[in-house]
Amino acid sequence: MGEFPPDATGPLIIGVVVLAFCFLLTRLIRHWESARGSDQRKEIAWRGTYSQGFQRSLDIMGAIPAQVVSADPNRGTITARTGLTFLGYRATVNIQLQTIEGVTTVLVEPVPSAGVFDWGESRRLVNRFLEIWDRLPEPES
Repeated sequence: MGEFPPDATGPLIIGVVVLAFCFLLTRLIRHWESARGSDQRKEIAWRGTYSQGFQRSLDIMGAIPAQVVSADPNRGTITARTGLTFLGYRATVNIQLQTIEGVTTVLVEPVPSAGVFDWGESRRLVNRFLEIWDRLPEPES
């Protein structure tokens, strides 16, 4: 009692091996996606003020459109997320602003999505942010 019939052992072992393979493959893909995400971050050196850069970033998130999940002007951080895509995944981006010696640095960094695959959504979000940033007029000196 408690033993599997001899004819059920083979498919059970195959099922466990396939399940383990799928789990390991998923982990490998997630690791690869997150490693690739570090290559996708973009940095903008801008001569405008910190507050102008922060507001400009918020305006761009509204134009993408992406929902701002959190925005903290004291820390210089903005986190935004797009809605669900037709593949069912959201793209998330973190924006960090910092001003040193009159130059505001804007770091735009994609965040790995909750799904197994990103399908390039985070990269498209970062590229769209940069495209809109470049089209906006520069601040007056």
